[in-house]
Amino acid sequence: SLRHPNITTIMGAIMEPGEDPLMVMECMDRGSLYDLLHNPSVIMEPGTMLAILKDVVRGMTFLHGSHIIHNDLKAQNVLVDCHNAAKVADFGLATLKSDKDASTVGTPYWMAPERLRKEATLPASDVYSFGITIFECLSRKEPYEGMDPTDVLARVSAGVGGGQPAFRPDVPHDSPIELIEIMEKCWADSAQSRPTFADVQTQIGKIDSEALEERFRAKSQKRRGSRRGSQEAPSQKKKSGLPSRFTDALSLGRCTEPETFTPVTCVFTDIVGYSAMSSKMTSVETIDMLDRLYMEFDEILHKQGMHCVDIIGDAYMAVSGLMGEPHLTQVEKVATWCIEAVQVSQTVSAVPLKPDLGTVEIRAGVHTGSCTAGVV
Repeated sequence: SLRHPNITTIMGAIMEPGEDPLMVMECMDRGSLYDLLHNPSVIMEPGTMLAILKDVVRGMTFLHGSHIIHNDLKAQNVLVDCHNAAKVADFGLATLKSDKDASTVGTPYWMAPERLRKEATLPASDVYSFGITIFECLSRKEPYEGMDPTDVLARVSAGVGGGQPAFRPDVPHDSPIELIEIMEKCWADSAQSRPTFADVQTQIGKIDSEALEERFRAKSQKRRGSRRGSQEAPSQKKKSGLPSRFTDALSLGRCTEPETFTPVTCVFTDIVGYSAMSSKMTSVETIDMLDRLYMEFDEILHKQGMHCVDIIGDAYMAVSGLMGEPHLTQVEKVATWCIEAVQVSQTVSAVPLKPDLGTVEIRAGVHTGSCTAGVV
């Protein structure tokens, strides 16, 4: 009888004597929200995240209106279909609101303080779990990672006291303030202070997804600008990735003389099947894919103390040895860069919302010897 667009539909069940029943449910192509959040090749843009959270709220509003408490709401129990529509799933722990003996079921880090204290289960306990689920979306991590579980649960259970605020996970500093406000209301220490899902539905419905997307794009452009240099200052682009003796001369408006280096070690990479892949993508999608890939390459480059020489389409060229490193050190750095670049490229999706296109595959070639370099 539980039929709702944001509740997974149970198609049937397989019953065997002495065995737990197996539920047959509708197919949700993209798996769980947890799977998406913990897949580094999936870009979870704010608009998509907001739409998923709104779906969860609608599903939970329906459940509570049907006098059912979920008891284990978390990203793993939110399933996503091929259209990014989300549905609340896994009612194996669900109870009627009149059931007072459900305080011991659920996943501890998502359990409200009153449940950890073995008090009665309330609809507000699900609201608390939703607050932790919002944290999962904002951080793309599980709560309290790396911390001692016994200490965490004791501090959450203790609640507010002694002038200390309630113990909660640390929220990423660049998270949308609108979602932070809802999250903090949901995980309030007192069950009576938390909103109902109907209240949350009203508040989250007021959030402007276009404004969130615009701020996300602005932050992305700022990160890209820090790597590439601004469009208004092309001379800065020319300087990026160059040794300081070149950049210092360019800053003073001086010409730089060509310089011979003996030896250096260069690496050249390109994307396997790039033409076929890009033919299935829009120009914007292609640019976005290359930008995400090259940001990963640059991070490894910086770690190895190498320099990017040129980027033409899907071809990326970098060099080691411009700072006078010993030959064997150059080769080791470039080889390490190649291994890490091949590995990281396999985590970069061609188009996050088109999983059938797969991830990027690169090939790399290395050459070592003398070269002459200059700035044109």
